[in-house]
Amino acid sequence: MLASNTPRTTWDIVLPDEDATRRFAIDVAAALKPGDLITLSGDLGAGKTTLARAVIRALAADDAIEVPSPTFTLLQIYDLPRFSVVHADLYRVNTLAELAELGWEEASRERRFWSNGRIAPGR
Repeated sequence: MLASNTPRTTWDIVLPDEDATRRFAIDVAAALKPGDLITLSGDLGAGKTTLARAVIRALAADDAIEVPSPTFTLLQIYDLPRFSVVHADLYRVNTLAELAELGWEEASRERRFWSNGRIAPGR
């Protein structure tokens, strides 16, 4: 679990369109380093997957890389040039046992990027 003294920062950011979201994602990707954790929340259609997809594409330096929504698979793993990334949709995950069933522990050992999550267990 995250230690209680782990720094946490929360922002509410409103972006006017997908182009602005993509431009913001490039800046986010440039700032990310191994070990970083990002969680996104918002209503259906708020742009969480659009942002995550754009960040992953920026990290991959490949605008054409296929980045499906993890809505059904719940975990998508990408081995990218800078570091590996996990894109997770944890909306339907309610317990740590369910999270363990997904293989969260194994996936999180070397990979860092979480999306659409309510549960943020330790790294």
